[in-house]
Amino acid sequence: MPKRGPVVINLPAGKEAGYRAALSQQFEFTVQDYLTSATVEPREGSGVTNEYFTATRLCSAGDVLTQATWDPLRQLDPHPHDPATCKALLEWANEHLLEDPDNLWRQLRVLRARTLVLGKELPEFLAKEAPRFFEGMPGGSLWLVTVDELLVWRLSFLRVQLAFTLTPDLPVVPPEFQGFHLLSAHGLTRGAEFGGALALPLLAFSPGAIGMPLSWTPHALVLVFGQTLDLHKPEVDSPSYIYRPHTFGRPEGWSDPPFWQKLSGADVEPLIPWWVERLNILYSHATDPTQFSDELGLHDAGAQAAWYLTLERMLVDATLMLAEPGAADIVRMQLAFDILDKSEALLGYPKSGPGFKDLLRRSKTLPRLRQAWKSLPPHLEHRFRKHSLVTFDALYEDIRNHTLANRLTKRGVLVGGDPNNLRSMPMDEYVGSLLREVRNSAHGLKRILRKDERFLVATHTGDVPRQLPDLAALIALALVADADKMCAGSWW
Repeated sequence: MPKRGPVVINLPAGKEAGYRAALSQQFEFTVQDYLTSATVEPREGSGVTNEYFTATRLCSAGDVLTQATWDPLRQLDPHPHDPATCKALLEWANEHLLEDPDNLWRQLRVLRARTLVLGKELPEFLAKEAPRFFEGMPGGSLWLVTVDELLVWRLSFLRVQLAFTLTPDLPVVPPEFQGFHLLSAHGLTRGAEFGGALALPLLAFSPGAIGMPLSWTPHALVLVFGQTLDLHKPEVDSPSYIYRPHTFGRPEGWSDPPFWQKLSGADVEPLIPWWVERLNILYSHATDPTQFSDELGLHDAGAQAAWYLTLERMLVDATLMLAEPGAADIVRMQLAFDILDKSEALLGYPKSGPGFKDLLRRSKTLPRLRQAWKSLPPHLEHRFRKHSLVTFDALYEDIRNHTLANRLTKRGVLVGGDPNNLRSMPMDEYVGSLLREVRNSAHGLKRILRKDERFLVATHTGDVPRQLPDLAALIALALVADADKMCAGSWW
């Protein structure tokens, strides 16, 4: 991340002394006082990557588990939960544990619920239960991802600054200050529960899942399965299938089995520390106010919050899409479009559209993906490189297969309304432009079918390639893979 100078913030009227103390003590900033304002920068310096997250391998199937195995957990103090919530979750978990003991996914949900609410009792619980769930997971392992409390405080500072900017009428009465919760529902972690931020790499090989995060707020455990578990649900009749519309639906499926099959625990375990390194870069940038200021050096809380929430929402969209390979095509398509929109924003494009199209240009994005995969654990780089090529090629072929045959050229598509004046559009331009208009059709077709875009969309049936969600997920992963460059605004 670039190193920048301190930024100026205004202190809340009547609360200057208390807030100034919090800036130094809780938020750990270096502070220079200027009466009703102050300059701040992280105590570790501007543009520095903090080790907010740390990954530790606790144990694996076949290990001899002792009380010392769980000592790293005993040294932590998880955040307490509402007693009523804990009681309800534990009752649900105990009921469903006995209800269907042979249903693996049900048992994993039970494990997740218990981990969330057990608090300081978790080490003793795992000492008894770990041998049982490792029995069915040869090659599996359990990881602990700890979270520095400073990250929670720095995200609280961001929400406070945003509240001072957008809702200055809120009374500043800590700890009841309502600004602590401002826009929290828009994010993934809500500023304290970081287990969700660990899900994406565990779904990177969808429809094969390689593991599951278990929140132990603010920390998390990661259970690596030791094999890929297929996320497709059993083919059973359900109300949702009966009422599912056929819009953008395809009878045929698409997958790239060599990408996700035959993965072992040893193959995928290096993804855990790899991902944690990237989260440290991303969240260090998201919580560094010196990276977000206007031309006068004033802290731009809106820009900082927008970047942070856009990042988390991109992770949300990608996680939802990858976790539901059997969802309706129109749902997965919309999530793919949302990922591309947020990727465009994180890449710093000043307006919506050009970045979306750039990301779908094979000639531009495929080499960039290959470059991003160089940061992966070495034995996974080739797998991702091959999958990127297969996905891009299959998507472009699918687009051509659903384009009007008389408009196809050797390397593109003829577009226009005048038969005597058709323009040849290369596939590199055509694919992104066409899919952008399909994305815009979510708002209706009134504008599209009355403007020049109508001649573009009229060349194609409108069928959206089933490879698009896979490509969108690869793009999201590639942005994170080169997190340093994305944060510096130099990813391209």
